[in-house]
Amino acid sequence: MVPRRVRLGPAMNVLSLQSHVAYGHVGNAAAVFALQRIGVEVWPVHTVQLSNHTGYATARGQIFDAGHVRGVVQGLEERGALGRCNGVLSGYVGSAEVGSAILDAVTAAKHANPKARYCWRCRAGRVRQARGRTVHARAGRAGSRYRDAEPL
Repeated sequence: MVPRRVRLGPAMNVLSLQSHVAYGHVGNAAAVFALQRIGVEVWPVHTVQLSNHTGYATARGQIFDAGHVRGVVQGLEERGALGRCNGVLSGYVGSAEVGSAILDAVTAAKHANPKARYCWRCRAGRVRQARGRTVHARAGRAGSRYRDAEPL
């Protein structure tokens, strides 16, 4: 039996600025499929591309810089996509500079569509236990700039 597809009503477009892993399901590797499954159009922008989440002893890959994030968002803006953006979702922030780029993307989306919503989960400080070790975000990762997100 094929599961019934759930629809949220009118088309919804979400800009998702999060990590991506090749092995496992966190960040965009989890959010994109789940949101698409319920009928949401997702525009993923990866803040990092890693082999797996950082709870493992090793994680290989790249933390993208703010210029990369800004460039992808600028391309979406040039296509007129941000005017159709209903929401922005952000998660893992690879650096304070990327945190600023994410907030710039939120500002651009809300400028193009004032009704767009912003949902963020900042990974900072002690996060959780994973395979017997505590996972920490780097100091200063999101920076105090995330306090600026409250009015957004």
